[in-house]
Amino acid sequence: RVNNAINQAVTETTNRMVNQSVIDFYDNMPPLHQACLDTNVSPLTIHQCISTHGPTGAYITDHDGMLPLHILTMNPHTTPDSMLACLELNKNAAFVSDDSDMTPMDYLWRYESPDCIVSMIQNLCLHREAHTEHSSVDDEDLNPKRQRVKK
Repeated sequence: RVNNAINQAVTETTNRMVNQSVIDFYDNMPPLHQACLDTNVSPLTIHQCISTHGPTGAYITDHDGMLPLHILTMNPHTTPDSMLACLELNKNAAFVSDDSDMTPMDYLWRYESPDCIVSMIQNLCLHREAHTEHSSVDDEDLNPKRQRVKK
């Protein structure tokens, strides 16, 4: 009985610590990352976040070098429309590798999101076509600037 009580107390303490650690992790994420991680993510929530916090959030990386698009492509609740809303904010994000050398497309492939993969590829092709018709590609377009979140 004593061992069961001790095991239960340790388990409850560990669970509280893990829960608090998850809450702290989430609370320390940039706002757009939080919106992209949310189970209720939608184009509207992404646009509301940008309206509140500004468009630079699409260019900020978290502690793992992930942009908001990386986070969104791992979210099982994302839809092609949500992903495209995030992609519109920073087209170059589709080609940026995180600290694990993974791009958002890599995560879409890993987490088997065929609808999102097709939407992203179509959108990027349309963007490239429109971009090449109207101007030449600048070096800055190929080398997006990343900002790290302060730890």
